[in-house]
Order: sequence, then structure tokens, then C-alpha cells
Amino acid sequence: ALRGATVQVLGSPTDPCGSYGSSFSAATSICAGMPGGGIDTCQGDSGGPFVVDVNGLPVLAGLTSTGSECASAQLPGVYTRLTTYLPWIRSLSDVPVAAPGTPTGVVATSSAGKTVVSWTAPAEAGSASTTWTVTAAPGGQTCQTSGAQCSVAGLKLGTEASFTVQGRNGFGAGPASAPSTPALVVSGAAAPGARVATKTIGAWSGLKGSGAVKAKAGAGGTCKVAGAAVVMVKAGLCTVNVSRGKAKAQAVILVG
Repeated sequence: ALRGATVQVLGSPTDPCGSYGSSFSAATSICAGMPGGGIDTCQGDSGGPFVVDVNGLPVLAGLTSTGSECASAQLPGVYTRLTTYLPWIRSLSDVPVAAPGTPTGVVATSSAGKTVVSWTAPAEAGSASTTWTVTAAPGGQTCQTSGAQCSVAGLKLGTEASFTVQGRNGFGAGPASAPSTPALVVSGAAAPGARVATKTIGAWSGLKGSGAVKAKAGAGGTCKVAGAAVVMVKAGLCTVNVSRGKAKAQAVILVG
């Protein structure tokens, strides 16, 4: 197991490091130990982590690199400065270096029984391991993904909802996006005059089971049942109650 000790960063990047003179490069190294010596990394510790506290968050700032003697006041520990090598590290591994930025272009689309929200991840997404959370308003329903779209379930059909997206990685949560343009939550969409099979409407509604689907159109005259199909009569919202055996569900179709 790793053993830990508390040391100090000795001086600014422009200060010399003990008695190392010109052999110490502040561009690639960190000088750390105790002003009076006595506590430091020693031979055999190479490659160990050098962690600093940033507002309560442990941040890997360096790796044990070199030194002379052990815990000497004039020859403190020298640690590889990781910020210098971040481009190289990021090209080889999925290591977050900051919390995710703000997502943009949030768009919601309802069809085939799903409300799918998509967005553009920021250039400073943090890492491929970022988890994105979509939150609906009103209602507070959420979905999570590591990609750039996900489906939000449990929304009330026939109502409008807007969505925000926020990313989180090992550095914490980034800022939330601006809300999307409100989207009408529907099971599907069809043009006036279209005939939609009751089986299709059953699938849109999430109706369970197998076999024939029975349908009953709601009031308002927007649509009507015609055999094994529902005919879209005029623009508006068509509500269809469907059943298969004991299973029941409802679909709301945008006609227009």
C-alpha cells in the first residue's frame, strides 16, 4: 500500500530549487519538501503520486521523479510537472482535466413512443467518461448517458416539456445547458388523411403482449378508427386508447 506524507511546494516556478541550480527546470518539474528537511520522498518512491488540494478536491499535480540524498533541506524532492505533459497524456488516455463545459444545441423530439433529447457536447467536455444527465421541466424526469442523446420516459402525453443537460466527471458537475425549446410530448405523428395501423399505435403507446390490438379514438373528431387502422381526419391531437387482452395503454398522436 502507498504511504503518504504532507510536504510543501517550495517556491514559485521562477525560484531555484535548493542546491540543484540550473539542473532543475521549473517548466517540467515541481520542487517540494519541507523547508527544514526531514520529510520527503526517497529512493524507491519514483512514480508515486504528488497530490495537491484544490478547494477540497485532490488533484494529481506531479509524479515522484528524482532527488539527491533523502529529505535533505538543500536537496528537496523533484516531481514531474503533469500540466506540462497534459496534451500527451490526453492523447493516450481518457483522463479528465476539468469539469465538463456547457452543452449547447439541446433539441427534443417525440416520436414512436419516445422523447429523445440530443445536444452538442462542449469542446472542453472533460473526458469520454463524462456522464450527461438530461432533466425535464416540468416533472423532473431524467435520463443519463455517456453519449450525446438519450430518451426520457414518464412524460405526460399531450403536454409540453423543456430539457436541460449537465455533465459530470471526476472533477464534479459542469454548468447546465440553457433549456431546450419546449417540445410537445406525443406518441407519434401523422399527416391528415393518413391511415396508421392499430398495431403501430400499440407499439407507440408501449402496449405489452402480442396479438391483435383494439383501438378506440377519443372525442374531438381529430381521428377515427377504421377496421385495423386509425384514420387521421384533421390537424390537432388524436388520442387513442388501445388494448390487447388485459393490457391497456394510451397514445397521443400529433396530426399535422
